[in-house]
Amino acid sequence: MRNHLKTLAGISLLFAASALQAEPLQLGAVPWPTIHQSSRGGKSSLLPGPVPGAVEVHHFATDNEGINQLHGRNFFYFQEMGTGLIKAYRLDTMDMTGVPEHQFNLKASYPFSGGGLIDNRQRLWWTTPNQLVRLDEDLSHPVFSEAFPNISSWNGLNFLPDGNMLVTSMGSAALIVSTEPAILSPTKEPKFLIRTRIDMRDITWKGVRILSDQTFTPSRPVTDLAGAFYIVAGRYLLRWEFDSNTRSMKKEFTWAYRVSDGEDPLGSSNAVVTGNRVCANSLPPGGSTISSTVHCVTQAEGRLVFKSIPFPDAKGSPGMHNLGFSVSRGLLIFLSGTKDGKGGLAALRLSDGSIAWRLPLAEVSNAFALSDTSGFLYVSDMATGSGISRFLAVDLSDGAENVLFSVPTAAGPNSSLWAIGKDGDVFAPVEGGFYRIRNR
Repeated sequence: MRNHLKTLAGISLLFAASALQAEPLQLGAVPWPTIHQSSRGGKSSLLPGPVPGAVEVHHFATDNEGINQLHGRNFFYFQEMGTGLIKAYRLDTMDMTGVPEHQFNLKASYPFSGGGLIDNRQRLWWTTPNQLVRLDEDLSHPVFSEAFPNISSWNGLNFLPDGNMLVTSMGSAALIVSTEPAILSPTKEPKFLIRTRIDMRDITWKGVRILSDQTFTPSRPVTDLAGAFYIVAGRYLLRWEFDSNTRSMKKEFTWAYRVSDGEDPLGSSNAVVTGNRVCANSLPPGGSTISSTVHCVTQAEGRLVFKSIPFPDAKGSPGMHNLGFSVSRGLLIFLSGTKDGKGGLAALRLSDGSIAWRLPLAEVSNAFALSDTSGFLYVSDMATGSGISRFLAVDLSDGAENVLFSVPTAAGPNSSLWAIGKDGDVFAPVEGGFYRIRNR
């Protein structure tokens, strides 16, 4: 027994030594390695996208509509709603075959599975209903974590500065999970171990547990890549920092910005981090007579810089995943996907919240992608009752719309997430599949 324990200890030390020698895991420098392109949440690619008037379009049919899209070095990844399937399309042959080359079943649909990250070693990380899983780029060789507590939907993933994983739920629970597998027994498969279990309601600000009496669904955290994470939780926008000494999250929020009681809460809309600003928008419930408000605070102190209502006549929920930014132009992009035909796209100046341009759109997709290099934002819309979906390239300088192509459809614009690829391709989700839009 003593020799057996020594052997296990030796194996553990070997794994620990290799973990220390290796470069810490981080988000990969590939075209679209997470659902918002980068950990800052901006949906903004440095690679050029398609240019109006010179595109070709390929349609790919799937059994169900998508929810997440990722783009790696050799594959495009499409996560289906309803089935939990991840499908991998080989980029250099997908136009000819039209079918995925590999797939992996997460065993549950969003929101009970998801996450979606590609690391700097081209491996994928997702959540199943109760585990973290790592896959090779062809979706092979799965390695799982210990079982998570069966208390919520786990689908928020972020790498920490030490290379471990912050896993957040759609409740108050969070976990720190090791990204180096440990061998617990010679007869069992290696697993990623849970290092720390956290209840966000126990985190304080100025000594007060400000979330203890809140009912909230926190957003997927965004990060400035310097150890600070920004989370929307009900009426709060929070900065929460990593402690390099304990290799855990701090027990005190750095700052907390609170929306007043007379305003709609921020809900679970994702924040964005850019230009010393952290911004989020309120989520009025469907059928509300109130318009969504954008709140922007300073990144360091959480001090309010501006509040803006980009579409005062658009009432109710504007949708999800509807903020982005253009770094080179200093613009915050807001998409209002209300169903009343009074929403659209607006560009706000990050300096003071003033409107740079506004583009009214009727029924509009709940997500978009943009390229600072080509200077276009890509989105789809449908005029009410027209039965025609338009796929647009919107000029970031003035909001002018350019129609890339149009298709007849019985369904409105899709709510899934978009992506831009390494060759300037835009991957646009639609009901029952997606389009690959390319320069000729």
